[in-house]
Amino acid sequence: MPCWPSSCFNGSRANGPGTILHLERIPLSHDFVLDQGPQPTKVGDMDELVVQSRARDIGIITINNPPVNALSPGVPEGIITALGSLQKDAAITGIVLIGGGRTFIPGADIKEFERITSGQKQRNAGLTPLLQALEECAKPVVCAIHGTAFGGGLETAMACHYRVAVASAQVGQPEVKLGLIPGAGGTQRLPRLAGVARAAEMCTMGEPVPAAEALQAGIQDQIVAGDLLEGAIAFARALAARGEPPRKTRDLTEKLNDPKANAQALHEARAMIKQRARGLFAPPKALDAIEAATRLPFEEGLRKEGNLYDQALATPEGVRRMQQFLARGGQTRSGAVSYDWLVGALAG
Repeated sequence: MPCWPSSCFNGSRANGPGTILHLERIPLSHDFVLDQGPQPTKVGDMDELVVQSRARDIGIITINNPPVNALSPGVPEGIITALGSLQKDAAITGIVLIGGGRTFIPGADIKEFERITSGQKQRNAGLTPLLQALEECAKPVVCAIHGTAFGGGLETAMACHYRVAVASAQVGQPEVKLGLIPGAGGTQRLPRLAGVARAAEMCTMGEPVPAAEALQAGIQDQIVAGDLLEGAIAFARALAARGEPPRKTRDLTEKLNDPKANAQALHEARAMIKQRARGLFAPPKALDAIEAATRLPFEEGLRKEGNLYDQALATPEGVRRMQQFLARGGQTRSGAVSYDWLVGALAG
């Protein structure tokens, strides 16, 4: 494990990538309370799935969908509504997206999987508009991650302009363990952040990635040593002070610009899955989608990914693993997919 250099942050400028963010105490507005974690002044009823608040010039969007903050119906829509409100507020210069309670977004809602597989609902009907709204937001959006950001949770984080996390956080794309591939831009945004080789590994193996490795790979921008919400606010405030336009993941091409290296990485990944995942449908299709990210414009790559996802969902492998997942209890009291459970239960 590499030893990350430390540096002090006083809110005047952000550290470069690859550093741990050490924070001085940040004075917050009188109506903002921090007590054992993020406890923003509420706007509306705290029973709402998404709560909007502010710390002076920084807007805060807190996902409040216990016990695990799954992407249940109402969560994407609530975030979109809060984004729209904060964009209209001239006093707001940056936005933080954070999960309340014990985690960020660890995945989708199992009921949504059931509705999609039964044909009752279109894939990503709520998630796609959310990712577009995050990426197109005119003010910088900082995703603050604790616990896990798996599957649709990581796809949501990657649609934000920047990502900070606590050292104990984990990220991942474990869809392959359900016989699927990422279906909301994971195969398109991840190689833009982490490069083709790392994206191929994450999307074909489905293993969780610790925050330090995610930082080194380029998935995270900072690790926060201290209170996550305070750190994210400071990071957003420093970005706003720079006055630069938000950094859209979809526009990043530096790690895709070497066709020879891309081809070599994909070749090695295909050779690996022939040994470790022989006969499975999803892993090679995930590589096909990642290859599309290296060859096609972003929107065309998304369409390719969607077609491949639909194919995987309809295969006997996908149906079997989904049934296995449902039968073995991969859900929480609220019906949310527990990707912590998934990674362990389906690891073999």
